[in-house]
Amino acid sequence: MSVPSGEKQSANSTLTKSLYSKKWIVSGASIALIIFAYASIKMVYIAFDTQPGCVPHVKGSANDTGNHIAAKSSC
Repeated sequence: MSVPSGEKQSANSTLTKSLYSKKWIVSGASIALIIFAYASIKMVYIAFDTQPGCVPHVKGSANDTGNHIAAKSSC
């Protein structure tokens, strides 16, 4: 029993399209994961890099001029 050549080509064509679509899905997911990891690492770096050290503030209790006091002084 031989298979007509038209059916064989369509099966190969479907297999080839399936493989190409899987490659695109894996490539896209990999790129998305890399971008997400980069953004996460950059956000953590920026969070640690931009922490203010000691900022001037009113010590004691709030006064009538509207100045605020720090909840807890780290200096």
